[in-house]
Amino acid sequence: MRRYSAGIIAAIAATAVLATPAWGQTTTTKAQYVDEVNPICKDSRGDAKRARRKAGGSGDPGVDFIRKTVAFQRVFKRTLRKIAAVEPPAEIADPVDDWVDVLRRTKRLTDRFIRAAKRRNAAASVRLVKKVSKAQTRSSKKAKRLGLDRCTQ
Repeated sequence: MRRYSAGIIAAIAATAVLATPAWGQTTTTKAQYVDEVNPICKDSRGDAKRARRKAGGSGDPGVDFIRKTVAFQRVFKRTLRKIAAVEPPAEIADPVDDWVDVLRRTKRLTDRFIRAAKRRNAAASVRLVKKVSKAQTRSSKKAKRLGLDRCTQ
């Protein structure tokens, strides 16, 4: 059996720790979770503003609204994946799961709205905008209860 020195084992362990990505790691406290997720939401807001700005400009308000919604949805999907990859501590796992479920519902409803709007289905679009708005309000309330002030509307 081959023996390794303590220095080699420590170097291997340090390399493994440093090479592990931040996303997907389990946070051990609520404060750590908040500290990891709030910056994701903050960055997302800036990305969404830039995406919306780039998407407009056709001269048709309806077309611009759909384009901006599509651009926002791309950013939102990316943000949702990042948030879902952060494992919450056991003490807040259930409320975080509930919040992420509402975010996923918001994503699905927004996708449905985009499809309805592109098909020029006004009745479905109006109905879905109301549902998206309610889901966003629920998401903001849940985020606020978790202390995720950067993840509210």
